[in-house]
Amino acid sequence: MNTKLLYASMLAPLLIGCTVKSEEAPATKHQPSAKITMVSPLTDVQVELRNQMENGLSPAIVVEGEIAPTYSISERMTNFDTPAVSIAYAKGGKVIWAKGYGEGIDNDTIFQAASLSKPVAATGMVSFALNNDIDLDADVGSLLPEVVINSINPEGIPISLRGLLSHTAGATVQGFEGYAIGDDVPTNLQVILGSKTTNSDAVVIVANPENKYQYSGGGFQIAQAIVEEQSQQTFEAIMTAHIFEPIGMKASSFSLKVPGSPGAGIALATDGSGNSIDGGWNVYPEQAAAALWTTPTDYLKFMMALMTANDDSTSNGLSVRIAAEVLTPVSQNYGLGIGIRNSEGRLQYSHSGSNRGYRSFVKAFPDTNEAFIVMTNSRGGVPLSREIMRAASKTYNWSSQKPSSIKRHKLSEVELGKFVGTYGFPRNMNPYLKLTVGVGGLTATVFDRGTFSLVPISDTRFVDTDDGQKIQFKVIDGKMVLDAEGTLLTRLDDN
Repeated sequence: MNTKLLYASMLAPLLIGCTVKSEEAPATKHQPSAKITMVSPLTDVQVELRNQMENGLSPAIVVEGEIAPTYSISERMTNFDTPAVSIAYAKGGKVIWAKGYGEGIDNDTIFQAASLSKPVAATGMVSFALNNDIDLDADVGSLLPEVVINSINPEGIPISLRGLLSHTAGATVQGFEGYAIGDDVPTNLQVILGSKTTNSDAVVIVANPENKYQYSGGGFQIAQAIVEEQSQQTFEAIMTAHIFEPIGMKASSFSLKVPGSPGAGIALATDGSGNSIDGGWNVYPEQAAAALWTTPTDYLKFMMALMTANDDSTSNGLSVRIAAEVLTPVSQNYGLGIGIRNSEGRLQYSHSGSNRGYRSFVKAFPDTNEAFIVMTNSRGGVPLSREIMRAASKTYNWSSQKPSSIKRHKLSEVELGKFVGTYGFPRNMNPYLKLTVGVGGLTATVFDRGTFSLVPISDTRFVDTDDGQKIQFKVIDGKMVLDAEGTLLTRLDDN
């Protein structure tokens, strides 16, 4: 859905029903500016390439016969109400540059990595398993307490760590919402089993005989429970020993404790208008799936270690065997915690992340040991990250990734006027979106969330060129309805 239009006892390691308290951060509207801390002195060529990328952003869709616009990162931060962006670029096994964009943001600012947690967590759990003679393909159900495995796997389906970490074990629960600062935060075990304190369904293993890819954060939480039970350590301790310390990721943590006071070196999570959410961020007891705090520089250290792994223990902290297990595809272009596919003849690794108020994306190419990561603190970070990635792809010659093109369908002002009005959701009919006639199309204003343009491609269909969202108008029960890829808004003026 358009980010502008709508916005998804037995285990000792965690405290039962613990409550995390934090001083709430003020809700402030930020204007983007740039603050940079160099990783190392850059050559003139490197500076020029970075400048080219920073000023070469383009929307997802361009209109045939019209000049395609280009933007700077700061311009698009304003457009997508994203106060903080942090980027890092690595090549040849080392981070070349890192830069923060936004008020008070630099390359040391910490972000929630959301589902970018999964590649790191999977690699750490693979390392733990291999170092403790746990077969990645063996049935690991017996490694959990009987009452737990009977609850999540009543049919006794064999489950393996490889299956859990590749989303092929048949585990349910795709993602998690997190918990506001001050709420009771359940333990991982409570998340898996379900309880009165959890806001997600209990995780269950269902038959998946063909080992199809079925994305499941719940599966990662079962894997976390297994390694915690076997080590009798916290997940944070396991990841510190197997990932953070060997690789030198000093700014990263899976801890549920607040990683500092709000605003002190942390990019605060924001709503769709660029204002910080209550408390500054949500807490995620689903550590393996979503709870990593890190910086882009630290994260690329991990990516470099994964891609350049060798058996020299003094090199980068990961062995060839660990990396090989993680980077071997299992199903539908996914390895253990990471996407793996060929793009225009080049192998690439990638993953995206989405927590409340945070969006991120990483892409890497093993043939040149290149990696690029974007971390943001807004749900508007999805289209923004895509635009930055397109600009980086062009700048660094990764692929011929280009915006898609459409042909503008000509409609008169009278024809466009048929769709003008205020729209709301049928369930409450509160005003949400206002449409007016724009230049050659419609101008959409989401209340308190900005304005964007809709280009007509037929008499009733339009496209948001910023992110490719398709919208169709139809009349239902005598009322004009806006259908945004399955999400319906009804024109209130027709009541």
